[in-house]
Amino acid sequence: MKKLIRLKKPAGAAYFDTVLSVFIIMIVLAMFMTFIPVFMQKYQLDMAAEDIARMISVSGQTDVSDAQGLSEKYGLQIDDIQVVMDADSKTSPASSGDGLLIQLSGGFVVKLTSHRTVGIGGIVPDIDIGLSASARGRSEVYWKSLA
Repeated sequence: MKKLIRLKKPAGAAYFDTVLSVFIIMIVLAMFMTFIPVFMQKYQLDMAAEDIARMISVSGQTDVSDAQGLSEKYGLQIDDIQVVMDADSKTSPASSGDGLLIQLSGGFVVKLTSHRTVGIGGIVPDIDIGLSASARGRSEVYWKSLA
């Protein structure tokens, strides 16, 4: 019996374990709540890249002036928008604007970049996370002038 009594924890050990467990759970929850918006912004950036690629596919032009309105729709701050043409795509400068006309079935890739700054209430210094998204597309417009 004396051995069983000696193996028992001290009176406040269970209380201390509970407080420590709650503290660790709260720190993990705070980190989770801090990084969830980063994943949400990455998803929105992917959706915006797909929408921009679809707009370019339908119009057959790489003019991305409408893309800024699309970024406002998604609530994103897009740092850079690039449209990279495939090597075998036929293109020509557009008569209006600074974009290119893409011939039917000409391939391209839309690349978006953005960033997000996160920090956990002074515990961890602010971290700048770079985000990027890309989407492929093909022109659906036949330009008689490029034929």
